[in-house]
Amino acid sequence: MRIIRHTGEFRHYCRYPPRNKILSMQVKDLQSIPLFMDMAEEDIKLLLPLMDEVHYPFNSVIFAQDQYANYFYILRRGEVEIRYKPYDGPFLKVVTIAEGDIFGWSSVLRHECYTSAAISVMDCYTYRIAGAALQKLCEKHPATGLILLEKLSQVISSRLNATQSEVINMLQDVMGTDPVDNGREKGDE
Repeated sequence: MRIIRHTGEFRHYCRYPPRNKILSMQVKDLQSIPLFMDMAEEDIKLLLPLMDEVHYPFNSVIFAQDQYANYFYILRRGEVEIRYKPYDGPFLKVVTIAEGDIFGWSSVLRHECYTSAAISVMDCYTYRIAGAALQKLCEKHPATGLILLEKLSQVISSRLNATQSEVINMLQDVMGTDPVDNGREKGDE
């Protein structure tokens, strides 16, 4: 394995040689990932040259909040926490990413920076795709791009709904309110 980036105490590893593409990966393996389920083999073959497999050891910062959003990730193995740091408080765990889930979609949405941080909470193996390369693929192959964007929108939409529920529960815990009584004291009717 070759170190491809070293910042502070965090090291990120990529299989040697640099920019090793996972062209040899079986299409069937990718079709087991929710984002690629039901996608045609031809469409997946267009995506394979864009993908790098990257290993992140335990407790690595995959990307930091406010870091330039270069890459989009698919978690192949391991677990990642998405954490948000408000300006006036400690980091908050927003969601835990499980195997097969996507994260870092700020790069696909053309956001300049990531809005949260991604931290590996165990050794992780990801497929990483440069957001710019994915945008070029969508321009060059609009039919494939449309299929991928529809799949991404479904995954992102379901994640946002789940995240909203988690944030509501977190706020209720902090505020000490019960969702049944909406925080009212007895006699507040």
